Amino acid sequence: MSYYVSAVSDRARNNWPKIFEQLGIPIPPNHRHGPCPCCGGKDRFRMDDLEGRGTWFCNQCGAGDGLDPVSRFFGCALVAAAGMVQDMDPVPLVPPAREKSQVLNMESRIKTLLRHCESGEAPYLTTRGWRRAQWLLTERSSRTICGVHFGAGTLVLPIRNTGAQFIHPGGKKYLLPGSHLKDCFCPVHQASRNGRPEPWAPDNKPPEGIIITEGYATALAVSCLHHFPVVAALSAHNLKNVAIAFRAQWPECHLILAGDNDCSQEKNTGSLNATAAAEVVKGCVVLPADTTLSDWDEFYRHYGESISRIVFNQQLPANLRS
Repeated sequence: MSYYVSAVSDRARNNWPKIFEQLGIPIPPNHRHGPCPCCGGKDRFRMDDLEGRGTWFCNQCGAGDGLDPVSRFFGCALVAAAGMVQDMDPVPLVPPAREKSQVLNMESRIKTLLRHCESGEAPYLTTRGWRRAQWLLTERSSRTICGVHFGAGTLVLPIRNTGAQFIHPGGKKYLLPGSHLKDCFCPVHQASRNGRPEPWAPDNKPPEGIIITEGYATALAVSCLHHFPVVAALSAHNLKNVAIAFRAQWPECHLILAGDNDCSQEKNTGSLNATAAAEVVKGCVVLPADTTLSDWDEFYRHYGESISRIVFNQQLPANLRS
C-alpha cells in the first residue's frame, strides 16, 4: 500500500461510517450482518470497524479496511478511492447540535458553486440527444477530483441542498466532496422562462405520483414517457432509500421505479435494486424490454418516443398509464 493511501486511511480513522454514508455506500448499521454493498446477498457482510479503521468482512468478497469498499463500490483503484476520501470535507462525528450547521454549510457551498456556473447544453447530454438548459462548470469554476479534471462544459447536478454530482463530458461521474447522497435525489431540470435550469421542487402538496430512476439521462428519457415528475437517485443502491423517503412523506403517492436492466452483467444490479425498492414501498417496477439496452435512455434513443411510451406504460396498472 502506498504512503498516500495509508495516510488517507489514517486521517479517516473513526470517521468511516460517516464517510460511507456521505458517499452513498449502503453499510449495515451497528455492526450488524447485512447485504454486501459490492456483491449483494442478504447477510454475508459486516463492518466491525476495529480501531476505527472501517474494517469489514464479507463471505464472498473477503475482508479489508475502509478504503476497500469505496474502491469496489465505485469500481476504481485504491489510489482513486483514497482521492475521493481525501477530497471530501472533514467528516468528524459531530454531535446532533452541529448537524444543522453542516447542512447550512453545504447549502451555502452549492449556492456559491451555482453562482459560478453558466446555463447551457451539456456535452454529456447532447451526445445522447438531450438539448436542455443545465448547470455547467466554467473555466473559473473547473476543478480536479481524484485526478480527473472537470472543466468547462461539465454537467452539474444539484442534489437538493445536500451536495452535487459532476458529470464529465466523457461520462466520468463524481460527487462534490462532502455531498450526502443517501435518500437524496436530483429532480429533472426544465428550462425556465429566463433560460436558467429550474427543477421540479417537491412541496407540501403530495403529487399524484413520482417516478424514480437511477441515472439523470434516464430520468430525462422517462420524463418524456409519463406525466409524473421524475427524480434521479444517481445510484442503484440509493433507489430504495429515495423511495422510502418519498413514501414516508407521502403515504398515498404512487411510486414508480424505472430501473435499469443490466442483463449483460453477471448481477443485474439495476433490476434487483429497483425491484427491492418497489417491494418495500409497494410501488411499480418498469424495465426496458430489450435485453441489449440497459436503461430507458438507451431504449428511448433506439426505439423512439412512441414505442418507448407504449412499452413503458404497458408495465403499469391501467390507472397509472399516461
